[in-house]
Formats: sequence, structure tokens, C-alpha cells
Amino acid sequence: MFFYRVVILYALFLVSTRSAAQDTTQLVPMRILEVGISANAYKGDLSDTYTLWSSAFQLGLKFNKKKRFNSHFSLAIGNVRGQYFNYFFSEEATPNDNFNTNFVALHYDLQYHLIKTIRWHLYISQGFGLFRFSPRNERGENLEDLLETRASDETYGNVTIILPTSFGLTYFLKNGYGVGTQLSFYRPLTDYIDNISTWGNDTGNDRLMAFKFFVTIPLQKKQQRTYVPLNEVVPERTR
Repeated sequence: MFFYRVVILYALFLVSTRSAAQDTTQLVPMRILEVGISANAYKGDLSDTYTLWSSAFQLGLKFNKKKRFNSHFSLAIGNVRGQYFNYFFSEEATPNDNFNTNFVALHYDLQYHLIKTIRWHLYISQGFGLFRFSPRNERGENLEDLLETRASDETYGNVTIILPTSFGLTYFLKNGYGVGTQLSFYRPLTDYIDNISTWGNDTGNDRLMAFKFFVTIPLQKKQQRTYVPLNEVVPERTR
């Protein structure tokens, strides 16, 4: 009876040792595809706070080869809107009091990892890119073509530069897939996302904010050891 107990205990020891050896590596994504959605809000002449929210589709590509600094590309396709009914600037001015615009944003950013482990990425980033917009009123009319909604000497293009600043957190599963969230301030270099500038009461450029939620898909992976298995002998360091 004692012999059988010893055999059983030894078999359990082998199974536990084998499991420990199997858990010593994890798939680490080297190139990461991000797919998600975001909630977007605008702040400017027609809204002094981020109050009206709309959505966007988000796509990203991250190169995860370095410890601290990593390159990242992002594409966003979505919508922002604002309104200030009974907005007043002067008796002579006739600005629009609401707008709605679809946008396409494409940018590159460099991420700096404050914390980077196999499972967790906590980072901040700074980038630059292009932002295309086309503000419309509640009837769907293009506000860029309605000259009476702006001062007589005002014209603008519908493509501008953005300087996005972001803060993000990503958690990775053992198979290399993961989930994440990111807060971004796009900082466009234009005051015309709402079609108003000279007749605006807010100083400075318009501002955009986005909360992004995404899943990560590994496009290229490598195995990385997380700890030494129980039955592996660690060689002594050569003196």
C-alpha cells in the first residue's frame, strides 16, 4: 500500500513539474494590429466642454520590438458634433449654431512605455498626422459653402494637421491577444472644425478628445520565457 502511495505522489510530482515547464514561455507579439471603436467629443466655439459624444472606427498598427520607445500608426474614421442654440456674437453676425462633421484622421505617434511587461503596457505618446473634415448644418448643407455663416474675408481648407497626445493601457493574454483603452487629445491646428473662427467667442483652435477601446491581434509573435521551470538546473555563473 505504501508503494502505491509513493508511485501516485511521484506521478503527481511529474505532472506538476511538466505543467510548470509548459508555463515558462508566453507568446509576445512583435507587430500588433489594433481594432476598436472610440467615443469622440468636441470643444470650441459651440461647446465650452466635452459634452456631445459620437463614435469612430479605430484601426492601429504597433511595432513592439523596443523596451521603451515603439512606433505606432493610427487610422480613425468617425464623426464629431457640437451645438449652441441661440448662439450670439453680434447683431451683424450670422454664424451657424450647430454642426456635424464626418472625419478621417491618419497619424503616426511614438509611444513611450512607463511600464512594459509581458502582460502590461502603460504608455504615453506624441504624434503628428492629417485630419480631414467637412462641417454640415442640421439640414445636411456644407457649411464651407455657406459664406454667410462666417466673416466675409474667411476661407479655409478641409484638411489640417493634428498633434495627438495619448495615454494608454493594454493587457495581453498568454496567446498574444489582448485588450486596451486609450485617451487621446487630437489638437488640430485649425479653428474651423465648427466652421466658426472670427465670429467665435472661444480663443484658440478647436479641440477633440477620444476614448478608444480596442482588441489587439498579434501579426508576428515570439516566445519569451517568464520564469525557470522547477526541474531545470540553473548553471552557475562563471567567475
